[in-house]
Amino acid sequence: MTSKNLFFNLMKENTKQRLWTVALISLIFFFAFPVQTALLISSYLSETRIDAVWNNSGQGIEQIKMQLQERFLEWAAIDNGMIVFLLMLFAVVCGLSGFVYLHSRKKTDFFHSIPVKREKLFAVEYINGFLYTAVPYLISLLISSVMIQIKAGQVYPWVEVFKIYAMHMSFFLLLYTVVIAAALLTGNTIVSVLGTAVFFLWGPGCVMLMLGYCTSYFVTFYGSQEKILKLVQKTSPAAWYIGAASAPEQAGEMAIWAVIAAAIVFLLCLMLYKKRPSEAAGRAMAFRISQPIIKLLLVLPMALTGSLLFKEMMGSDGWSLFGLVCGLVITYGIIEIIYNFDFRRLFAHKKEFALCAVCSAAVLAVFRFDLCGYDTYVPSEAKIESVGIYCQKMDADTLDDYLIEVEIINRHNEYQYTSWRSSQADELVGKMQLEDISPVVEIGRQGAGTAKELHKSHGGRRKMGWYSYGDLSEIMVAYHLKSGKTVLRQYYMNLSDVRTALDTIYSDKNYKEEVYPVLSYQASDIAGINYQEHDKLLHVDLKNPEMKEQILEAYQRELMNLTAETRRKESPVAAIQFKTRKMQDMIDQLRKKNSDYSLFNRKFYYPIYPSFTETIRLLKECGIEVGELLTTDNVKEIVLEGREFRKDKEGKRRTITVTDKEKIQQILDSSLSYSLNCSNYLNDTYVGINVAAYALTEQEDSDDQFDTEIEPEAVYTEERAAVIDKPGEKYLIYYLNFDYDKIPEFVKEAFQLTEENMKDEVRWGY
Repeated sequence: MTSKNLFFNLMKENTKQRLWTVALISLIFFFAFPVQTALLISSYLSETRIDAVWNNSGQGIEQIKMQLQERFLEWAAIDNGMIVFLLMLFAVVCGLSGFVYLHSRKKTDFFHSIPVKREKLFAVEYINGFLYTAVPYLISLLISSVMIQIKAGQVYPWVEVFKIYAMHMSFFLLLYTVVIAAALLTGNTIVSVLGTAVFFLWGPGCVMLMLGYCTSYFVTFYGSQEKILKLVQKTSPAAWYIGAASAPEQAGEMAIWAVIAAAIVFLLCLMLYKKRPSEAAGRAMAFRISQPIIKLLLVLPMALTGSLLFKEMMGSDGWSLFGLVCGLVITYGIIEIIYNFDFRRLFAHKKEFALCAVCSAAVLAVFRFDLCGYDTYVPSEAKIESVGIYCQKMDADTLDDYLIEVEIINRHNEYQYTSWRSSQADELVGKMQLEDISPVVEIGRQGAGTAKELHKSHGGRRKMGWYSYGDLSEIMVAYHLKSGKTVLRQYYMNLSDVRTALDTIYSDKNYKEEVYPVLSYQASDIAGINYQEHDKLLHVDLKNPEMKEQILEAYQRELMNLTAETRRKESPVAAIQFKTRKMQDMIDQLRKKNSDYSLFNRKFYYPIYPSFTETIRLLKECGIEVGELLTTDNVKEIVLEGREFRKDKEGKRRTITVTDKEKIQQILDSSLSYSLNCSNYLNDTYVGINVAAYALTEQEDSDDQFDTEIEPEAVYTEERAAVIDKPGEKYLIYYLNFDYDKIPEFVKEAFQLTEENMKDEVRWGY
């Protein structure tokens, strides 16, 4: 009993000494929750707002009260940046204020002379500091919750409130314990603050530094954003908390790990407190054995940072070494001053300085000369289980148009809109499992050879994050090894050197199924079919249910049989969209709210090539004549205009207007659509001349030609070509590009085109 009373008496006395901390935190929480809640209630339940909302959307008082409750829960939630910031700040304040006495020799001698075990003294400070935040936070949260329940009159989710509170306090506990560790390792308050900053920032900083080095020096390196983010989160308690706030769906699991980590750090802190010598008060570092270790851990990344900064700014090895030396000397000197509080001891430990210099130079050499063989590594075929590959030039629409995730976002004012997330190349190759590994290994070896040459000539990339190696194109490869590991590389090479290998990969059934999701569709998945030719979007009028299945199967068959060689000779004449039922449900939902659903007019469109004869025939049976939108019957003239760099003798852009029907037909036969929602980079395209076809039209632009009650497969249908009015006539302008191999001779003569002066104005295939 006496021991228990002593413990609580110590807590009471400690609280008297730190009363300012309790008052400050309680005041801030009072304004953050009860006052903020009162403002929300006043705003949501004011007569003016209720009348306005009722008049605009017909919402009743009960709906408004529900919105009030949801708004409060959003304010208290784990992803509220303000609450995250406050708890991080309070963790620093409570952690340092509780153990600041260790930085004073008089106070340390006094506390350690009390006939109480050090474990008990530590527990008093530790528990008090935690309660100074936990209790005011809980009280303020409960007061606000009661206010909301009284005013909103709804069934209040108390379980959710306590769950949110528990998650926030789990992360606070980790931060708070780490701050105490910084205080115990140091003997000076200012150094403790710096130590806290190191614990919070050193890990993420080192990860980003290594990312910068890999990006700057390794030609084949690709940094996966998701993996880098996860690594950053695991290297810092602050980053872990922020990561949970950024991904609320994972916050519960992350909170459990935070508690486990806090328990481990707590045991470490308890051990440090017991072993901490009283004479450590006033010194920069409490344990002398930790000084050289911490010094190396700080000097090494700062020296490398200096090297990387000068290398990126100036682009030479000489400046890189200069930055390394500057970062090394300046950082080492500052740390020695902090350690010794004496300017005269800048280089008192020459052996430690030499160790830091050697380690910094060694790390720089590993990256600069690729001593680890990162760029030249290609696994042997015997070690590879399967492979994945992505080349943008081969399938440019895959990531941003086919493999996207669409969702509907609801706003507080009941407005809805669509948002989408494009897939990343590393995600695609990571899940792709091609069993024919030989073509990919061949590409990898070619890419490794090119990387070796580039490393010699460039020293890696000259600009952090992105660099274009002239005419070389990117190919991303994932080697899935039999050991279970995946090796990811991004190669740069001339694609013509690996044309045969790429063509073999493109013919692979498994490859096409990964990059073209339409190949896995079933007729039962499809709500309707949409069609695009140039700028015109139409709904395919299916004559019977069987026609939908016939078109889908015909298109899948022809797309699967499409070869790279065919794509070099042809370009899409139209595009087709197989609208899934999920897409239709989203369209219907947005339509009811009068919200914008035009996103679906830009995504999920697949190319129709002239060789897709069966698909074209079936579309014709549905009333759609593929390739007949622009003909000599409706195109009255075509205007050809040279680009900015192609001018006549007077300094004006060279422009000709073609009205002759025969020449118009030649242009139409040799041109490609500029506006389709799909592309083909394998066919060489000449972009040095703007081609504008003026076609007569008799109808106005259409927003929606289909009534949902009559035609349930309705789609937003539009005409996006520019409209030009001329006396007595209305024209639609369609923009085209020339197929490089088919440019009419009269056009070449008019613009004086030669193979030499055209080469820089071509979008080349391979």
